[in-house]
Amino acid sequence: MVKVGAFGGYLYAGLSRSTEAVKYIMYADDTNILADDDSIGEVECILNSELVRVHLWMINNRLQINLSKTYAILFGPKIVTNLLTFSIFYNNNLVGRLDKLVFLGVTIY
Repeated sequence: MVKVGAFGGYLYAGLSRSTEAVKYIMYADDTNILADDDSIGEVECILNSELVRVHLWMINNRLQINLSKTYAILFGPKIVTNLLTFSIFYNNNLVGRLDKLVFLGVTIY
């Protein structure tokens, strides 16, 4: 999952679309982009491709993402996710990785 900060409702109106590969979850000014696959490499590819699309849309609409509020988190068995590495980028900037996330008041590990 990639948690993207600081563009909320604008994204919903013009860009967000859930597909078989990607799902958007939005609440107030938070946007979350989720991808699911058996292969971590495929998840990485899907999310990186989607963030290129988001970046282009943001440029066209003169908006910016606050990278200090943008994170990636990998869900799965703790023993497995701690060993896996993945790199998610937005505009050639590495998105920070979290081990836990507060989502709508619930802490997810």
